[in-house]
Amino acid sequence: MKKAICIILLSILLVSTLIAMSNIQSAKGWSGTVYIRADGSIDPPDAPIISHDNITYALSDNIMSYENGIVVERNNIILDGNYFTVQGILTLYSSGVLLSNSQNVTVKNMDVQKFYYGILLNNTSNSKVLGNTVINNSIGIYLLFSSSNTIFKNILTANDGDAIYVESSSYNLIDQNCITNNKGNGILLWENSLYCIVSENNVTLNNVNGIFLGHSGIYAPTYNNVCRNNVAENNGTGVVLYHSSGNTVSENNITANQENGVYTDWATDNKIYCNNVTENKGHGMRIWFYSSNTIISRNNVMANGGHGILLECGPSDNTVSENNIILNKGHGVYLGGFGGGGSNNVITMNNIKGNNGNGITLESCSYNIISRNNLEINVMYGIYITSSTANTIYHNNFVNNVAWSDSVNIWDDGYPSGGNYWSDYEGIDLYKGPYQNQDGSDGVGDTFYNINEQHVDRYPLMAPFNTFEAGTRNATTFYVDIVSNSTISDFHFAYGSIRFNVTGPDGSVGFCRVTVPKELLNPEMGWNVTVENQEINYTLIPSEENTYLYFIYSHSIKTVLIRALISYELTITATEGGTTDPAPGTYTYVIGTTVQVEAIPYVNYRFDHWTLDGEVKTENPITIIMDANHTLRAIFADSHEPVTTDDYDGLWHNVDFTVKLTAVDYESGVAESYYRINDGPVKAVSVDGQPLITTEGANNTLEYWSVDKAGNEETPHKILIAIKLDKTKPSSAIAFNGAVGENNWFISNVTATLTAEDSLSEVDSTFYSFDNIRWEKYVEPFTISNEGIITIYFKSVDKAGNIESVKTEMIKIDKTTPTGSVVINDNALYSNSNLVTLSLTATDTASGMSKVRFSNDGVWDAEKWEDYTPTKAWILQEGDGIKTVYVQFVDNAGLISPTYSDTIILDTTNPIILEVKRQPEDDVEPSQPVKILVNATDSLSGLGNLILSYNINNSLTWTNTTMILNTSTGLYEAAIQGQPEQNLIKYKIIAYDNAGNQVVEDNNGQYYVYTVIPEFPSALILLLFTLTTLFATVLLKTKRSTSLPKFISNLFF
Repeated sequence: MKKAICIILLSILLVSTLIAMSNIQSAKGWSGTVYIRADGSIDPPDAPIISHDNITYALSDNIMSYENGIVVERNNIILDGNYFTVQGILTLYSSGVLLSNSQNVTVKNMDVQKFYYGILLNNTSNSKVLGNTVINNSIGIYLLFSSSNTIFKNILTANDGDAIYVESSSYNLIDQNCITNNKGNGILLWENSLYCIVSENNVTLNNVNGIFLGHSGIYAPTYNNVCRNNVAENNGTGVVLYHSSGNTVSENNITANQENGVYTDWATDNKIYCNNVTENKGHGMRIWFYSSNTIISRNNVMANGGHGILLECGPSDNTVSENNIILNKGHGVYLGGFGGGGSNNVITMNNIKGNNGNGITLESCSYNIISRNNLEINVMYGIYITSSTANTIYHNNFVNNVAWSDSVNIWDDGYPSGGNYWSDYEGIDLYKGPYQNQDGSDGVGDTFYNINEQHVDRYPLMAPFNTFEAGTRNATTFYVDIVSNSTISDFHFAYGSIRFNVTGPDGSVGFCRVTVPKELLNPEMGWNVTVENQEINYTLIPSEENTYLYFIYSHSIKTVLIRALISYELTITATEGGTTDPAPGTYTYVIGTTVQVEAIPYVNYRFDHWTLDGEVKTENPITIIMDANHTLRAIFADSHEPVTTDDYDGLWHNVDFTVKLTAVDYESGVAESYYRINDGPVKAVSVDGQPLITTEGANNTLEYWSVDKAGNEETPHKILIAIKLDKTKPSSAIAFNGAVGENNWFISNVTATLTAEDSLSEVDSTFYSFDNIRWEKYVEPFTISNEGIITIYFKSVDKAGNIESVKTEMIKIDKTTPTGSVVINDNALYSNSNLVTLSLTATDTASGMSKVRFSNDGVWDAEKWEDYTPTKAWILQEGDGIKTVYVQFVDNAGLISPTYSDTIILDTTNPIILEVKRQPEDDVEPSQPVKILVNATDSLSGLGNLILSYNINNSLTWTNTTMILNTSTGLYEAAIQGQPEQNLIKYKIIAYDNAGNQVVEDNNGQYYVYTVIPEFPSALILLLFTLTTLFATVLLKTKRSTSLPKFISNLFF
């Protein structure tokens, strides 16, 4: 079958190769190395790889590369070759596909050619290489430091080296690959490769070895690999274990290889079993160079060109068992050759037949055990021993074969175990005992069998030796051996009895010698032997380890039954509610007896089950085979169902709540109460607690029931419906109705309306409050008349008792217009300027002041509102006279105040000074006061103040004196105090009206002026002036000739 699969795969390879060759021509358009970067990008971007999700990357063309083909740096992706080709030029250490430090990458459907490594996994794990064709590379697929990867259904052919090379890599699966025509190994596991599985591969026509497990165990810890179900055909050697330990090679077809089928070299603790090792040109199996503890079992080793199984160069502690070793061109089993055949090996239960040499050859070896083998018609000797000592050979069947030995060995197992069966032995069996001198037959010949002159079998068996497996106890496999001249068939061991069929020529005498290990059966009461149900006599041959039973019968096809006479006790008990038949008690039976016990329940009880040695049994009646002491207990249970009730009150609940289930059962008691909420999973009260209702709604359901300890289930289940849970608070809202002003202020009484909703249990009541302390139940809309900012608190309660968190809503009411006033120029009566200052006051206790507007005519048509401020600069209307300013205020609610006003007299005309007089009007003498008289008027605001301002002798200081109205004359008067003579007095008049206008009368800038005259008359003054002039003249004339003192002296004296 596998060969056919390989042919199909090779056909696919041929087709894919032809397709690849055509693709290579188109690949010349793109060349280089493609990188799938860690971020998912493709570098370079024009490379023929497409990905739409940064997970699956698909080739869209062939790739030619002089270095690496595709380098994968991203984890968790699929690289799909789409059956395109990635081709190199065999550059040293180049890789067609390189996965380095990668995880969970799949490489599939790709032709990889002409690289040093076709596909390289370096330090990579949990990745897959699937369905690729890897040809003409130096190494096909190479795993280095990589674990837990899968190499599956790839075709690897024509590679210059190994097809699959696994180095220092563990837990990998190599499965269902077609590996053919490679120049190196088909599959190579090397150094530190642990726990790999090599299975169902077709490994053929490889130049070196098919499968090579190398350098493990001794030099490096590579072990515990499994090689199974592979075809290893036409390779150098089929399977090689080189310095490897703990490996399993099983169920492989290893055939037609150029050298050995299986070869081990310094390999230990390996298992080689259930393989077909046929038609190899060398040996079937070569166990070489100190290979030890190898188990070679149940293999078909046939028609190989050398020996069937060769153990060479010091192998030890190996076991060769249950193999068919047939028609090999050399010896069947050969312990010897270069370095000797080793020691302590066991060759047992093999069928060694028709080999061209000896059946078994022992050369230069010792302390080996050769037993229970069938040695038949081998061309030379059945067993040939040379230069070998201390080997033990017994219980073998030599059929048409003899033995030869030149060394001292042991050819039997003592008495009564015996030696070997020799088909050419001509002795008789009339006696028994170690010396064969006691009357009675025992299946052992009475005389020795001469192997040659020096060597004998002391206890030759009178008939062929048969071995049958009788079960395993405590990890030990036991065998029952039968020496018989009958053909033995249908062997069966059970319950202390041995049964088999014997066949021979009708009427002839048949015999059996049956060997039973005492660890398997050792009856104190002896044995019972029947042939075709007829009890016969037997001879018991005692031994320390085994029991030997010898008996004879007449031939035909008959059944032999041997029973050990061992008694066992059956103890029967029953629980309350019933009895048994047989009644409860302890009974003794012989081993193998079949006992039937029936459970009988009382009224209102039923049989539930048995416990047999602690194991539950349900059949009634029950059949027990007495193969040991047994304890049987009948379990009865009441037949009444338990009754369960609940405590749900039928009301709405507002938190998760428990429905308590109470169950009663007055017979066996309640075992468990179960329930399902809203058709959910079944829960148990003892495990999950009482039912907890957590789903909101009015229609929760609870199905519940109980089971009693007798297993009675309460039926029908009770269904509780309309379980109500509302954990959601109601939701309230408030609405207001009234006249709305500005800024969300109401300017009238407001009607408040509350609404509430609850989708589950419905609203029960709604409440409101103005202080969050005193609450009113809402019945109908209510009116709010107070002004100001008012907070309304409200909440609702549903029928489940959920209380809504308090909500608040603010409402603003202002029904009163603002009040205010206006004052011009701080309440002045007059103003001499139309630019005045208005002082404003305004009050609004509810919404507060917002704006103000002004008017000179009191008509509110186009006046604009402006922000309110305490003062305002304002321009009065032009023209003197009485002026009025009008003001209105508006508050934040939009309410406009009445019009407020104030008046003032505008006077912009200066007062008039009609006349200025002084008394005296003529000269003013020293110290004489001067009265100034002024006639002035102001026709609008009236004179406010007249000031007489004067200075003396042009000083910078002016003296101001308020002039007083003389009501009798109508003139304003003021006096200038008397001044010394010669003082020059300047003065002016300043007039102010009540509006603050002023006028200055200063004689057109020349001022009014007078000078205080001296007290002398003017004639005298003229005389003094004349004398002074004369004196000055004389002085000038006498200046040069006369000194001044002399002149003065002459003048006066």
